[in-house]
Amino acid sequence: MNAEPKIKGGYIIFPREFIDTFAGTPLLDRVLLTYLYCKASHKASPSSNGLIRGQLVITIDELQQVTSYRFGYRRVSPGATQIRKSLQRLHGGRTVGLQKTTRGLLVTICNYSFYQDPQNYESPHGSLTEGPTEGKNRAHYIQECNKNDKNVINNSNKASFSFSSSQQQRPSMSFDQQDRLRAQHALEQAKKEFLADEQK
Repeated sequence: MNAEPKIKGGYIIFPREFIDTFAGTPLLDRVLLTYLYCKASHKASPSSNGLIRGQLVITIDELQQVTSYRFGYRRVSPGATQIRKSLQRLHGGRTVGLQKTTRGLLVTICNYSFYQDPQNYESPHGSLTEGPTEGKNRAHYIQECNKNDKNVINNSNKASFSFSSSQQQRPSMSFDQQDRLRAQHALEQAKKEFLADEQK
Protein backbone atom coordinates (compact mmCIF):
# COMPACT_ATOMS: atom_id res chain seq x y z
CA MET A 1 0.00 0.00 0.00
CA ASN A 2 1.46 3.33 -1.10
CA ALA A 3 1.80 6.08 1.50
CA GLU A 4 0.08 9.36 0.73
CA PRO A 5 2.45 12.06 -0.58
CA LYS A 6 3.67 14.58 1.97
CA ILE A 7 2.89 18.28 1.64
CA LYS A 8 6.00 20.15 0.56
CA GLY A 9 7.35 23.12 2.47
CA GLY A 10 6.30 22.12 5.98
CA TYR A 11 3.66 23.95 7.99
CA ILE A 12 3.07 26.75 10.48
CA ILE A 13 0.76 26.90 13.49
CA PHE A 14 -1.70 29.78 13.84
CA PRO A 15 -3.53 29.93 17.18
CA ARG A 16 -7.28 30.51 17.12
CA GLU A 17 -6.80 33.37 19.61
CA PHE A 18 -5.46 35.42 16.67
CA ILE A 19 -9.08 35.77 15.51
CA ASP A 20 -9.82 37.91 18.58
CA THR A 21 -6.36 39.46 18.80
CA PHE A 22 -6.51 40.97 15.32
CA ALA A 23 -10.26 41.57 15.14
CA GLY A 24 -10.91 45.04 13.76
CA THR A 25 -7.38 45.50 12.44
CA PRO A 26 -6.83 46.34 8.75
CA LEU A 27 -6.96 43.32 6.46
CA LEU A 28 -3.55 44.18 5.02
CA ASP A 29 -1.99 43.72 8.47
CA ARG A 30 -3.40 40.21 8.74
CA VAL A 31 -2.34 39.28 5.20
CA LEU A 32 1.21 40.51 5.82
CA LEU A 33 1.45 38.70 9.16
CA THR A 34 0.34 35.43 7.55
CA TYR A 35 2.91 35.81 4.78
CA LEU A 36 5.68 36.70 7.27
CA TYR A 37 4.88 33.60 9.32
CA CYS A 38 5.01 31.42 6.21
CA LYS A 39 8.35 32.85 5.06
CA ALA A 40 10.12 33.03 8.45
CA SER A 41 12.98 30.62 9.17
CA HIS A 42 11.64 27.59 11.02
CA LYS A 43 15.06 26.95 12.50
CA ALA A 44 18.53 28.45 12.45
CA SER A 45 20.74 26.80 9.85
CA PRO A 46 23.74 27.64 7.61
CA SER A 47 21.36 27.99 4.65
CA SER A 48 19.37 30.69 6.46
CA ASN A 49 22.21 33.26 6.17
CA GLY A 50 22.64 33.73 9.89
CA LEU A 51 18.93 34.17 10.63
CA ILE A 52 17.54 32.76 13.85
CA ARG A 53 14.22 30.97 14.18
CA GLY A 54 11.33 33.30 13.39
CA GLN A 55 13.36 35.75 11.28
CA LEU A 56 13.35 36.67 7.60
CA VAL A 57 14.72 39.38 5.34
CA ILE A 58 12.20 40.94 2.99
CA THR A 59 11.75 44.00 0.80
CA ILE A 60 8.83 46.38 0.42
CA ASP A 61 8.70 45.52 -3.30
CA GLU A 62 8.27 41.81 -2.54
CA LEU A 63 5.46 42.55 -0.06
CA GLN A 64 3.74 44.70 -2.68
CA GLN A 65 3.93 41.85 -5.20
CA VAL A 66 2.60 39.15 -2.87
CA THR A 67 -0.33 41.32 -1.72
CA SER A 68 -1.36 42.32 -5.24
CA TYR A 69 -4.46 40.88 -6.87
CA ARG A 70 -6.32 40.99 -10.18
CA PHE A 71 -9.34 43.27 -10.50
CA GLY A 72 -10.86 42.79 -13.90
CA TYR A 73 -8.12 43.38 -16.47
CA ARG A 74 -5.75 45.18 -14.16
CA ARG A 75 -3.56 44.21 -11.23
CA VAL A 76 -4.04 46.14 -8.00
CA SER A 77 -1.39 46.32 -5.28
CA PRO A 78 -1.02 48.38 -2.11
CA GLY A 79 1.42 51.27 -2.28
CA ALA A 80 4.79 51.26 -0.55
CA THR A 81 3.44 53.72 2.02
CA GLN A 82 0.54 51.39 2.87
CA ILE A 83 2.96 48.47 3.32
CA ARG A 84 5.21 50.55 5.59
CA LYS A 85 2.26 51.72 7.71
CA SER A 86 1.02 48.16 8.05
CA LEU A 87 4.45 46.96 9.18
CA GLN A 88 4.62 49.87 11.63
CA ARG A 89 1.29 48.84 13.15
CA LEU A 90 2.49 45.24 13.53
CA HIS A 91 5.68 46.53 15.12
CA GLY A 92 3.85 49.00 17.36
CA GLY A 93 1.58 46.20 18.51
CA ARG A 94 4.61 44.14 19.54
CA THR A 95 3.88 41.48 16.92
CA VAL A 96 7.10 41.84 14.91
CA GLY A 97 10.48 43.48 15.31
CA LEU A 98 11.88 45.49 12.39
CA GLN A 99 15.42 46.45 11.47
CA LYS A 100 16.86 47.94 8.27
CA THR A 101 19.70 46.04 6.62
CA THR A 102 21.60 46.35 3.35
CA ARG A 103 19.65 43.35 1.99
CA GLY A 104 16.24 44.68 2.95
CA LEU A 105 14.15 44.67 6.08
CA LEU A 106 15.01 42.18 8.84
CA VAL A 107 11.77 40.99 10.41
CA THR A 108 11.70 39.10 13.72
CA ILE A 109 8.35 37.57 14.64
CA CYS A 110 7.81 37.99 18.38
CA ASN A 111 7.05 34.79 20.33
CA TYR A 112 7.51 32.72 17.16
CA SER A 113 8.91 29.70 19.01
CA PHE A 114 6.09 29.84 21.56
CA TYR A 115 3.37 29.87 18.93
CA GLN A 116 5.05 27.15 16.83
CA ASP A 117 5.41 24.68 19.72
CA PRO A 118 2.42 22.27 19.76
CA GLN A 119 3.11 21.54 23.44
CA ASN A 120 1.83 25.04 24.30
CA TYR A 121 -1.71 24.40 23.08
CA GLU A 122 -4.72 22.99 24.89
CA SER A 123 -6.13 19.68 23.77
CA PRO A 124 -9.66 19.56 22.28
CA HIS A 125 -10.95 18.54 25.73
CA GLY A 126 -9.53 21.66 27.36
CA SER A 127 -6.64 20.16 29.30
CA LEU A 128 -3.08 21.20 28.59
CA THR A 129 -0.99 18.82 26.54
CA GLU A 130 1.78 17.20 28.49
CA GLY A 131 5.34 17.39 27.30
CA PRO A 132 8.81 18.71 27.97
CA THR A 133 7.72 22.34 27.72
CA GLU A 134 4.87 22.03 30.20
CA GLY A 135 5.15 24.65 32.91
CA LYS A 136 7.31 27.02 30.90
CA ASN A 137 5.87 30.49 30.55
CA ARG A 138 5.65 32.61 27.46
CA ALA A 139 8.56 34.78 28.57
CA HIS A 140 10.87 31.81 27.89
CA TYR A 141 10.08 32.15 24.19
CA ILE A 142 10.14 35.94 23.83
CA GLN A 143 12.66 37.03 21.22
CA GLU A 144 14.44 40.36 21.31
CA CYS A 145 12.10 42.10 18.89
CA ASN A 146 13.15 45.59 19.93
CA LYS A 147 16.87 45.22 19.22
CA ASN A 148 18.22 48.16 17.26
CA ASP A 149 14.84 49.86 17.10
CA LYS A 150 16.65 53.04 16.12
CA ASN A 151 16.96 51.48 12.65
CA VAL A 152 13.28 50.60 12.41
CA ILE A 153 11.46 51.88 9.38
CA ASN A 154 9.15 54.80 9.94
CA ASN A 155 7.42 57.30 7.77
CA SER A 156 8.83 60.84 7.68
CA ASN A 157 11.37 60.10 10.44
CA LYS A 158 8.83 60.28 13.26
CA ALA A 159 9.45 58.62 16.63
CA SER A 160 10.00 54.89 16.23
CA PHE A 161 7.76 52.33 17.85
CA SER A 162 10.30 51.15 20.39
CA PHE A 163 9.06 49.70 23.66
CA SER A 164 10.74 49.18 27.01
CA SER A 165 11.44 45.81 28.59
CA SER A 166 8.69 46.51 31.12
CA GLN A 167 6.21 46.86 28.27
CA GLN A 168 7.58 43.74 26.63
CA GLN A 169 7.28 41.51 29.67
CA ARG A 170 4.12 42.88 31.35
CA PRO A 171 4.28 40.27 34.15
CA SER A 172 1.16 41.62 35.85
CA MET A 173 -1.01 41.07 32.76
CA SER A 174 -2.43 37.79 31.53
CA PHE A 175 -1.68 36.61 28.00
CA ASP A 176 -5.25 37.39 26.90
CA GLN A 177 -4.97 40.93 28.29
CA GLN A 178 -1.69 41.46 26.44
CA ASP A 179 -3.25 40.25 23.18
CA ARG A 180 -6.30 42.49 23.64
CA LEU A 181 -4.02 45.46 24.37
CA ARG A 182 -2.05 44.81 21.17
CA ALA A 183 -5.25 44.60 19.12
CA GLN A 184 -6.62 47.77 20.73
CA HIS A 185 -3.38 49.65 20.05
CA ALA A 186 -3.35 48.59 16.38
CA LEU A 187 -7.02 49.54 15.97
CA GLU A 188 -6.49 52.99 17.51
CA GLN A 189 -3.49 53.57 15.24
CA ALA A 190 -5.52 52.60 12.17
CA LYS A 191 -8.37 54.92 13.20
CA LYS A 192 -5.96 57.84 13.61
CA GLU A 193 -4.51 57.24 10.15
CA PHE A 194 -8.00 56.94 8.64
CA LEU A 195 -9.15 60.21 10.24
CA ALA A 196 -5.96 61.96 9.13
CA ASP A 197 -6.56 60.80 5.54
CA GLU A 198 -10.19 62.00 5.71
CA GLN A 199 -9.10 65.49 6.77
CA LYS A 200 -6.74 65.88 3.81
